Amino acid sequence: MARVLTGVKDIPTAGSAVQLHADGTFHCFSILIKAFPTNTGNVYYNGVEGVSAANGFSIEPGKFKVLNPALVPVDNNNFETILLSTIWLDTATNGNDVEFSVIY
Repeated sequence: MARVLTGVKDIPTAGSAVQLHADGTFHCFSILIKAFPTNTGNVYYNGVEGVSAANGFSIEPGKFKVLNPALVPVDNNNFETILLSTIWLDTATNGNDVEFSVIY
């Protein structure tokens, strides 16, 4: 049975990437990341610690992105998943936040 994890992640300093969630045990089927509408700049995400505006995917304030791996079986009992700790965030301006919801 699928479970849901939700939270808020602060990105205090522009140019200093943070992990969405540091626990390396969450293998997720789907991740929703929403930038707070009160953010003063875009949030950037990707799967490397050095995420930035130059190499990340952008989320504008108040908008969201959903990350889904291929939802097809790898074998008879397993599906592709995303390891939650591999999602890194950075921001264009200091003090921005994101909300996240994860199905795992």
